[in-house]
Formats: sequence, structure tokens, C-alpha cells
Amino acid sequence: MNRDRLRLAALALAFSTALAPSTAIGGKLYPDEPRATVAVEVAGRSYRYFPVTAAEPLHAWIDGPAVLGAIARWRFQADPAPIDLEIAVVVDGVDRWRYVFRTKPGRARYPELPGATPGKAEVIELDIPSGRHEVEVRLVAPTAGTVDVNLTSRPPSVLPWRLEWRGAVGAAYHSNIFRYSDSDVEDFLDGLRGDRFPIDGVDDLVLEPAARLSLIREEPDRRVTELRAGGAFHLASVNGQKSFSVLRLAFREERPRAAYLEAEYRGIPKYHLRELWDVDAGEYRACDFQKHGFRIEMGSDRSLPVDVAAFCSYEIYWYNPGFVEYDAVARSLGFVATVRPRKDLRLDAGYTLRSSAARGYDEVGETRCTSDDSDATYDQDAYELRLRWGGGEWWGHRAVVSLRTEYRRRFYLTEKGPAADPYHAGRRDEGLFLAARVGISAGESAHVVGFVEYRRRTVESDVLADIGAVKDYTALKAGVRLIVEGVRFLD
Repeated sequence: MNRDRLRLAALALAFSTALAPSTAIGGKLYPDEPRATVAVEVAGRSYRYFPVTAAEPLHAWIDGPAVLGAIARWRFQADPAPIDLEIAVVVDGVDRWRYVFRTKPGRARYPELPGATPGKAEVIELDIPSGRHEVEVRLVAPTAGTVDVNLTSRPPSVLPWRLEWRGAVGAAYHSNIFRYSDSDVEDFLDGLRGDRFPIDGVDDLVLEPAARLSLIREEPDRRVTELRAGGAFHLASVNGQKSFSVLRLAFREERPRAAYLEAEYRGIPKYHLRELWDVDAGEYRACDFQKHGFRIEMGSDRSLPVDVAAFCSYEIYWYNPGFVEYDAVARSLGFVATVRPRKDLRLDAGYTLRSSAARGYDEVGETRCTSDDSDATYDQDAYELRLRWGGGEWWGHRAVVSLRTEYRRRFYLTEKGPAADPYHAGRRDEGLFLAARVGISAGESAHVVGFVEYRRRTVESDVLADIGAVKDYTALKAGVRLIVEGVRFLD
């Protein structure tokens, strides 16, 4: 079993590495070699042009998809008579554009060339596909003389669909993977209550391969549409029953520097909690559930002094036979406020109200109030703060530091008395989550992330004074991930 998990993680890393080469989103021009330029002054502003002759064409490289622009001006010397000018644009060795136009002196001037006059500007535009391409501008006719060329580029009004991928593989140490209380941990280490702890260890090493694919259509500076699918695996190397996977599907519509809307589905096919006491069976049994969650979020995008986002979610939990009374529907409403005091600094503050309605019974004819089963219905307040700082360069590599803290207060709302449901009647939980992450680039398309997470839960009850001895827990998780990203245009 463990060997299979290691193979899967290795396969995920190999897959991610194979996809690593990326294609830059277009528009950048790279001159083939340094060469002299000449200044052309137009309406009081100066621009640099490359001289091109029949014997010396202009070479450059361009990253697509892009629109290549060439502004050509014939250099008139003594004779101002109009002439026929023929220019060819060659892309990757193929003659893609050839045009003959009649040109005459214009209103621009050469500050550095007394006696010469720039011709009227002739504009050439050519669509360049994705990838890096060699461009050559040739003067075909006349064979004597000079045409001055200013190369420009811009993104097309609509970029072709592109496929972005992200692969990750990592490993993390969990100090308390089942989230046991201190007293439970001591009982396990002392070999007590074997039926309560059919496990191989309290801590564990977890492998975490993940992959994500996004299909994106973009109108630069106007609109971005994204369809996203992904999955993550958490493969426990010691306690195999704690392995699980998370599947995600999402749709996002964004108006840059205006607003966005995102809808997401997230599912967990099976998640093992731990062994719980089954009142009907009179023994400890494995408690598992599956989860389906739906979330909608919308907000402003760098369009307000303080950007605001609001979201709502709907989650369904289905438990295995023996624990169907824990089946639940959870609804959440929340908002997040974002400020960016500097270009490299982002601060987020959020609040979420969550209400979970549990089934509370497991037999036909019973109701939540009349059954003798646990009722885990609750309301919860959660407050969150996040900080993201672009830390500049560390040891010559780009670095990003992220900090996050979340505080939760949960109030159980069962209407059953203490005798019927002592572990939920009058119960209040407090949870604290702290996390720190540092990401360092490892090339243009990869980075390494180190992270530490701390969780703590404390429980109080009006019914059971010592409930914290069995419900309180602390857990520490620390690990590292290698993330590889890439993009390919589908033109």
C-alpha cells in the first residue's frame, strides 16, 4: 500500500515536470542583435527607428500571440518626389506580408540628419500566432536608399483559448492526524482501549500530489473567462485509512480592475474521521463521510480603495451506516475586505457565518427532537486575517511570504436534554488556526513552498465539566511542496 502511494507521488512529480515548459503571453519584442537607430521627431516627440536597406534587413524575435506593427518611413534625401516603396515581412522564413505603396515626404523630421526628410508613415499590421517567432522586415524596392522602421507589438483584441496547468507534489508531517485529545494520545501510547484506537500511530507523514487544469479565454484589459478542474490527494504513509482526495470544478468570469464572479464545486468522495462510539451497536466503529460543496463568490477587483467580496456556500455531508444521524446540510455567508497599501503587500480580513443542520435521528418514525441520537446542529462565527508579502529576492530567487490566522466560535443548538445528548447539549467550541508559508521561485515556471500550520480546539459544556479532556486537541503540520506551472495557447 505505502509503495503504491510513493509510486503515485513520483508519477505526479514526473508529470508536472514534463509539463513545465511554458509559453509567454505575447507581445514582447527582442531585437536579434544591437544595431544603430535614428531619431524621428513627430509632433514634438522623439521616437527611435531602425534603418533598413535592401542589403541589411531588420531581424527581431516576438512572443505571440500578438499583433506585430511596423511603422515605415522612407528617408528622402535631396529629391522630394514621391516614390513606390515595396516592403516584405517574413515570419519564420515564410514571406507573410508584401505591400507596395506610394509614399511622399511627411511632417516629421530627423533631428540628427540635416537635409533628410522622413516620409509619411505607412503602417503594417500582422497577426502573430503563439510561441516565439523570428521576424524579418526587408526592403524589396527600391534597391538603393533607406527606409526607417519602428517595430511595435500589442496583444490581440481577443487572445486564443489557452490551457494553463499546475502540478504539485509535496510531503507534510502531521503531529496529530486523527486530532485526538492529550488523554486519548496517552491511552494509545500506553496500549489502552485497543477498540478505540485501531491505528498504527498518532502522527503521520502524508504525501500530497495535486494537479489543476484551466481553460482560459481573455480579452486583454476587458474580460477573462476561466473553466477550471483539479484534484488533490492526501496519502497517509502510516495510517492508510486517513488518505483522501479532493476534487474541484470552477467557473470564473472577471472584468480586470472592475469585478469578478466565481462558482465552484468541491467534493470529497470519502473522508475517515476516526473510530466513534456507535450507541446502537454498542461498540466503536469507523466513522466516514462524503462531502459535496457548492460556492458562489463575487466582488470588486482593484476598483475600490478597499475591495470587497461576498460569498455563500451550500455543503452536504453523508455519513456511513451507523452514523447517519450526523448527515448534515451546512450553509455559509461571508465577506472579505482587501487592501493593498503597497504593490507588494496585500491584507485580507473576513467574516463567515456558518449554520449546519444535522439529521439527528437514524430510524424511521423518529425526528431530530424525539430520537435518542446525537444532534450536531450548530451555528459558527469565523474571523480570518491574511497577509501576503512579495519579499523581493532571497538568495537570487523571488520570494513570497503568506501569513493566515482564523478564529472560530461554534455553538451547538440541539434541543435534546443532557440525558439524551450530553456531548452536544450546552456545548461551545473555540478553534484557532495559524499558518505561515514561504514560496521561493525555482526558475520561470516552478517554485518551492515551505509551510507550517497549527490548529487548536478547546471545548466547554454546561453539562459535562470535563468534556475538554476528551474533545480538546492541538495539531501541528509542516511540510514542503514543489509546484510546476505552464501555459499553452490552443491556436
